[in-house]
Amino acid sequence: MKYHAHVFFELDQTAQVQELHLRLQEVLSGSVTVSRLLYKAVGPLPKPMFQMEFSQDEFAQVKYVLTQIFHGFSILIHPLLENEYLAHTQYATWIGTPLNLNLECL
Repeated sequence: MKYHAHVFFELDQTAQVQELHLRLQEVLSGSVTVSRLLYKAVGPLPKPMFQMEFSQDEFAQVKYVLTQIFHGFSILIHPLLENEYLAHTQYATWIGTPLNLNLECL
């Protein structure tokens, strides 16, 4: 099973999130993909963010690293499922403050 982690930020946190983005690329090398920064809300995701994709084998490591260095950002971790609503709600895990997602997009 594959997972996504979404690290949300405010536009005035650009310097901090760029630093975190680079650090995660260094620390989580291998089959963890750290995508580019998106400076606007997309789909059900309510804020600018970047995404990470990883397998179940890496879940514990990714969650541990994010918990240790999240710097107060809200982070959503969810499995990739056919039912995206359930993936983003019932099966979702939050690190930091949970955000209200735009679930009508799902």
